[in-house]
Amino acid sequence: MTHKPIAISVIVPLSLAGILTLAVLGWMSLTNQAFAQHPPPTTKPPFSSMKITLTGFPGQNGESVTNVGLRCLESSPGHVCVGTSKLVIPGIGEGSTEVRFNFTPSFSIHGGVIFSGLPHQRIPSFPVTVNGVTSSDPRLFIDGIGLGQALLQLS
Repeated sequence: MTHKPIAISVIVPLSLAGILTLAVLGWMSLTNQAFAQHPPPTTKPPFSSMKITLTGFPGQNGESVTNVGLRCLESSPGHVCVGTSKLVIPGIGEGSTEVRFNFTPSFSIHGGVIFSGLPHQRIPSFPVTVNGVTSSDPRLFIDGIGLGQALLQLS
């Protein structure tokens, strides 16, 4: 078995390159220079309330306007906005409304509004969907009351 001598000229540069690489990686790790992750900038929702206008329900004898204050919490991606309020429909009575939707940095808005607790109402209404800044379809059926219209506006 013959041993071939390894030239020192090859070992020294490889060792120095390895030591230098480890030193740089250690420095970057300690100072978080290469691995720091900054969260993406968030765009806060440009609104703080939703105005709900209800009209045209059987037995309704006046326009119902409710302003629901919104609390928007950061989520990924964007924000989740929620709010609740007492609701009064003249000629029908009192109930409550719950608003919940997602707002993304690209300014897309998806969610809905549920109405519940009104006199003669047997089950909560299906959500009135919100796409954009206003309701996508103004028609609203409330069980036990009938068909009317709901206009939702963010402000």
